[in-house]
Amino acid sequence: HVMGQLVEHYQLGIEAIVGKLFLVTTHDYGKNGLVRLHAFLCRIVAGEPEPRYHSALEWVSPAELPRYEFAPADIAIVVALTAAEDRTA
Repeated sequence: HVMGQLVEHYQLGIEAIVGKLFLVTTHDYGKNGLVRLHAFLCRIVAGEPEPRYHSALEWVSPAELPRYEFAPADIAIVVALTAAEDRTA
C-alpha cells in the first residue's frame, strides 16, 4: 500500500507524497505485451522536477495535455485527467 508514503522519484529529482489511486488502465500492445498502469495523485514535497532521463520536461495543466504526444498506454490517463479538470472548473 503506497498511499501516504514519501517517494523519491530519481527520474524527476523530487520527493513526493503518494495520494489516492486516480486510475488503473490496461493497454494491449499486441505481440509486444500488455501494460497495466496505476496512476496516483501525488504532491511534491521537495525538489523541482527536472529532465534527468528525457530531453525536456514541461509542467502543464491537464487542459494543455492534449497538445502533446503520448504513448498509447498513457492516453486513458490523459483523457481522465482532462475530464477531471473539466468537472472541477
